[in-house]
Amino acid sequence: MKSLIIHAGLHKTGSTSIQNFLGQYRKKLAAHGLTYPKFSYGKETFHNHSAPLRLAFSKQPGKLFYKNLADADPQEAAAHFHRQFEVLRNTETRILLSAEGFSQFTESELSAFLTFFEGWDIRVLLYVRPAYSYHCSAVQEQIKNGRSVSVAASLVSRSADIVKLQSVFSNIEFFHFPDACARSGPVGHFVEHLNLPLPKQSDARDNVGLSNVAVRIANHVNAVIPIRKNGKYNPQAATFNAKNYSLSDGPFRLTEQELDNIRDAVEKENAALTTLTGLNFSGETMKCSSHRKLTFKQQVTIISALQRTSPDIKVLIERFLIENAYISPQLAQNRLYTRMTATAFNVPGKVNRKWRAAVRRLKSSLRLGEPRN
Repeated sequence: MKSLIIHAGLHKTGSTSIQNFLGQYRKKLAAHGLTYPKFSYGKETFHNHSAPLRLAFSKQPGKLFYKNLADADPQEAAAHFHRQFEVLRNTETRILLSAEGFSQFTESELSAFLTFFEGWDIRVLLYVRPAYSYHCSAVQEQIKNGRSVSVAASLVSRSADIVKLQSVFSNIEFFHFPDACARSGPVGHFVEHLNLPLPKQSDARDNVGLSNVAVRIANHVNAVIPIRKNGKYNPQAATFNAKNYSLSDGPFRLTEQELDNIRDAVEKENAALTTLTGLNFSGETMKCSSHRKLTFKQQVTIISALQRTSPDIKVLIERFLIENAYISPQLAQNRLYTRMTATAFNVPGKVNRKWRAAVRRLKSSLRLGEPRN
């Protein structure tokens, strides 16, 4: 019997790392009789099969948006990818797909996919993350992708997607994401579980997260400069890169006040995940971020980054940081001081000490208080 393995995420469980690793070893997998498809459209190729899958089997492809297909006609792209799936179905006997977007299909779309591969032995693999950890990571990903969200208005959850998948597929294997990370990492765990003929991989990280402040800056920018405008990709959004503002202030987490809004929902979601998967998600540790002023060095770093930003975005971010007490307004408004301080933190040896002395004298005249490194 022909066989199909679907790694369906879930979202925010190392899927990008798994996909890039499988794409890297596509030829070696093929030599052992397992096809990891290379989908393409124009100049774009896809290690992540989410876009090809969703476009090929969606009832409404025109409502889907992928940045690397922003200029493509959705109906044409959908037909193109569907033809590629037809070729796979007719020529291959063992296929491995990886698409966290698979869980976003409607039940009818999942049924259509199942009918398309009628007669095939289908296994679905799902890595599942505890509710609060998933919420923080999912909110950050939405913001990184250009959306503006209320970070704690409601819980971003996945239990409903699991119920939906279980209603269509009989062979689903669940894995506890934190356990996979603690053992050999998601890539290593995936390779070991499927006994793939690939090198041992302990910890490959792609799609690395941003810092807490960078996520909050990006969310504010997205509210004013959306990634889509009048139904099309907004090129102005491309002028902002949140990575420039990612500091060492820790990963994105909710504040205690924000968490209080969804705490009950988190506990209910973890209970539901435990029931649905047979894994234990109770007792999740929920760490929070503390809203505090950035250190002196962090303020200098972020203000220096603003000097390389377009004027409209610069004003937008600067105002946000000052209004939320992340940075000192005096520091933000004194350009000479900022330039001198940035140099002081980045040049070595004796020159560094001279610059720091000059900065201290200027700081004293501005009455900004002592820097904290």
